[in-house]
Amino acid sequence: MTNTAKRPQLLSISLNHQPFFDQLYEPLLAEIRSKADFWRAEDADSAGRRLSEEPNPAAVLITDEALTVNRNNHLWRAVLQYVREGGRAVVMGNFSSYVKPLSIKPFFAQAGLGWDVGSYHRTTVVLNNAAVESDLAAKMLPRYSQKAQFVKNVASEDAWYVTDEESVIESLVFPPTNARVSGESPVAFASVGDGKLGYIGNVNGEQGSNVAVLAIVLQSEFFEFIVGHEKKKFFLHSSIVACQSESLEKLINGGMKEANERCATLPDVDSDTFVRFSQYAYTGDYQAAEFRIREDVKPRTPSPPPQLAFSGAPKIRKKRMSSSLGDGLAQTKDKDLWAQFKKLYPDSAPYRELQDNNPEDDFSPVFLSHTHLYIFADCYGISALKLLCLRKIQRALKNFTLHEEAIEDVVQLIHFCYENTIESDELRDLLNMYTACKATELWQSQNFQHLVMDIGEYACGLISEMLKRVD
Repeated sequence: MTNTAKRPQLLSISLNHQPFFDQLYEPLLAEIRSKADFWRAEDADSAGRRLSEEPNPAAVLITDEALTVNRNNHLWRAVLQYVREGGRAVVMGNFSSYVKPLSIKPFFAQAGLGWDVGSYHRTTVVLNNAAVESDLAAKMLPRYSQKAQFVKNVASEDAWYVTDEESVIESLVFPPTNARVSGESPVAFASVGDGKLGYIGNVNGEQGSNVAVLAIVLQSEFFEFIVGHEKKKFFLHSSIVACQSESLEKLINGGMKEANERCATLPDVDSDTFVRFSQYAYTGDYQAAEFRIREDVKPRTPSPPPQLAFSGAPKIRKKRMSSSLGDGLAQTKDKDLWAQFKKLYPDSAPYRELQDNNPEDDFSPVFLSHTHLYIFADCYGISALKLLCLRKIQRALKNFTLHEEAIEDVVQLIHFCYENTIESDELRDLLNMYTACKATELWQSQNFQHLVMDIGEYACGLISEMLKRVD
């Protein structure tokens, strides 16, 4: 086989093409079209002609079940001939949704494979590193949830993704029973002659499955990032990174050295933060760090939740003014300010509330993981990610109980924020408002008092917010 075209030529065989396919697979198709010449055949004759033309397609996508019916068997045989001569083909898209279960076994039998219909459900699958070359494995998602038609009788060396002991059926109707089945896979890639034939059973076009398709058909279209002082390597799809912001688009596709070498070095970004950016780029969300247990604090029964900020003054003041009108107005102002804080960054999407923190729970890793990612997003102009980080920090603080031991977590957060952001930064404003609401509790800490004295910009911001309660 020969392929002399400057850009890869990809053929999509879509004899039963559905209008919603392009919408469901828009991110995948955009990635393909940005890096390859994409041609879709919606009838058997044109597909057959394209398979026989030079240059041969770099890869073939079979996007529906049409090749399983007898009248199109001649085209399936032509595809298999193309594969045996060194081509690559992947069965994906609407195939798993529309194929008749009894048609799967004879369809793959013509390729010399024993694959047959397996389980059908949503579960989380893990990358089988033993089946994927190391350079490809670095570019794949290590695990992800997908709803898929699995195939069974898949050799272990051909199963790119498999279930493990943590895989359960993920359903709103059925209980989370174990979903591990040996020999089944929703993503398989096997040798057929001199070429390769793949199967993607995902029915919803999840990003993890799109990554697998791209790994098969556009293996060279990844961008390498060398991250942190440990120089850890990450491989992300170029277009997925480029679409995050104008700054990243220039890094990936501009005229700089990085774009030409398809590699960028980010020594000042820690690998955990870059992992979270990768999660966001592919899924639209990210997972914060977990809290730690303080070694110097013995677990004890949590104290009752504190009163709203400024709801009470020092004892001598409270006794003297408990019945005064001014005290009542101050409490109202405090409640109003806290109510305003709780309404910041509204989001209609459901989310899981943080669990109540105990005195021995160190939440500084949680707060700082959000803040590191916020600073990364600010550096590269990723406005949507900045907003997500702010929303997550606000939610975390809103649900945070200010135990005496926990004040240090907030002090670390403020200190790191002011060291790494500029004047009028939105995260500074958020923290100023929060600490104005919680100043009575925070002022009990000498570390917080030193923070106010040491960082003049923060002191000004805090006072500005506190003045709002007396306006």
